[in-house]
Amino acid sequence: HIRDAAAVEPLVGALRDSEPRVRREAAESLGRIRDAGAVDGLVAALGDTEPAVVEHAAEALGMIRDARAVTGLVRVLQHQDPEVAKEAAEALGRIRSDEAVDGLVAGLRDAQGEMAEEIVEALGRIGGDRALDALIEVTGDASPAVRKAVIEALSARRWSSNAEPNPTPNPGPQ
Repeated sequence: HIRDAAAVEPLVGALRDSEPRVRREAAESLGRIRDAGAVDGLVAALGDTEPAVVEHAAEALGMIRDARAVTGLVRVLQHQDPEVAKEAAEALGRIRSDEAVDGLVAGLRDAQGEMAEEIVEALGRIGGDRALDALIEVTGDASPAVRKAVIEALSARRWSSNAEPNPTPNPGPQ
């Protein structure tokens, strides 16, 4: 919509407002508009001192799905607020860029609980060989929730673009 596009510039400007509530609302609005013209401003907002602003900027970037946001979102995986870090992982999964895999894998090494589950889901959405290798590596994780997330991620997508469908199903052990 032309009217939405006209709102992008003032909303990006509002990401630098002195009031955190204004910055948060601007990020949220930019996510609803989903205009790639907001990416640079939202990436800059990932460095905001207010966690709610960072969280909404990450969410907006995930909605816009532009690979230019990957580097900034990978940095946010280390955010001290777990909700903010989880939102960054979710956004990376929505963007589905191969560039995010290494950062997600690095984040998975230190992650626990819900954060690990969110990273596993993101890797599952992205797919590809690197993501598959990382998921296979964590199948032995002690957390049942993470193991369940890995199983769901592995079963939810076709992993190799080179794979030909097997015309005869595996009969199993004979």
